[in-house]
Amino acid sequence: MSVAILDEKKEKFLQALEANFGAPDLLSVTEGLEFPTRRAEKWKYTRVNAISKEAWQMGAGVIDDVESYNPFPERDAVSIYVVNGQVAYISEDLPEGLTIESEHDEEGALTRKNIFTALNYALNPVSLKISAAKNQIIDKPVHIIFVNSGEMTSAQTRVKLVAEQSSFLHVMESFVSADSAKKWVSHVNESDVQANAKLTISKWQALGENGYMMTHEFSQQGADATYTSNVVTKNGTWTRNDSWSDLNGKNGECNLNGIYQPTGKEHVDNTTTVDHKVPHCESNELYKGVIYDASTGVFNGKVYVRPDAQLTNAFQQNSNIVMTENGTMNSKPELEIYADDVKCSHGSTTGQFDDIALFYLMARGIARENAKLMLVTAFFQEVLDEMKVKEYEESLIVN
Repeated sequence: MSVAILDEKKEKFLQALEANFGAPDLLSVTEGLEFPTRRAEKWKYTRVNAISKEAWQMGAGVIDDVESYNPFPERDAVSIYVVNGQVAYISEDLPEGLTIESEHDEEGALTRKNIFTALNYALNPVSLKISAAKNQIIDKPVHIIFVNSGEMTSAQTRVKLVAEQSSFLHVMESFVSADSAKKWVSHVNESDVQANAKLTISKWQALGENGYMMTHEFSQQGADATYTSNVVTKNGTWTRNDSWSDLNGKNGECNLNGIYQPTGKEHVDNTTTVDHKVPHCESNELYKGVIYDASTGVFNGKVYVRPDAQLTNAFQQNSNIVMTENGTMNSKPELEIYADDVKCSHGSTTGQFDDIALFYLMARGIARENAKLMLVTAFFQEVLDEMKVKEYEESLIVN
């Protein structure tokens, strides 16, 4: 595709957003930021036409009976409801040491911007900031339920997370739809995990039919800090999850876990970057997918080990089952190592369903579909054990 055509597509897309959101000059906001095409390595298997060809608009910030859209109502958590990008409700009784506030961003603090994160800031300059104070263990999770509704609406949401020194914080983020209308959610997480702190983000993505979603995670870790990101893509027409993790302090640990099970013609792309900048750090990535019908999956992972990052341990694994002849999986785990005293490995496996195991279960009186569900559950169990979110295990499997 020629540069002129790309520039024309970008300009048309941005002009529609300007008009419908009442936004400033978005061409200036995104100056120098390329519109992604499949020629770019990180977008090789995912097209953005599904997003860029539409004229998206703001949705209403109010919806009836918003609490009914909580996918895990029995979970004891601090609840926050966000409707079409606007905060609708925050629990009043907060645990000691937990702070939740809105923060106005003039320009944004991301060190790596792309066109979509730049647009996120321009279209919604308000972040939801959640902080755990120094030495505070927040004993129950903060659960943010993002409810989206309305035809051709777009929610631009952003959450900043701060785990101060020696604290612990778990934030659950659930993305759901209130209707089957076509919608696009663009979400940004910025995480600051300070020395000896632990922060976990657990995402549940269930936008359903006509739901288009992209997430952008940026994490910075101090010495002895642990950052864990869990993402489950239950459903959604088009999903792209980007993650950038910087290990900046010694003895840091980064854990990235993912489960996806697209059906129909759904598309799910998990793209990760882990940057080991200092010695004595560890990273673990475990992503598993089951590809149904004519759907497609993508895993594109990159681990950097810088020259000074000796004694690094980095593990990366992507495993997939393709259930039909029409399903497609593209997997590309990578290591880029510039240090010599390291333990690093990566692997990828993609195969068909285990007919022998299926026959074994059916021979013992288990119906074929139930046998398949049992095997899929067993396949995902390793990742679920790492996530440690029991609600995901109970709600995950396709019925």
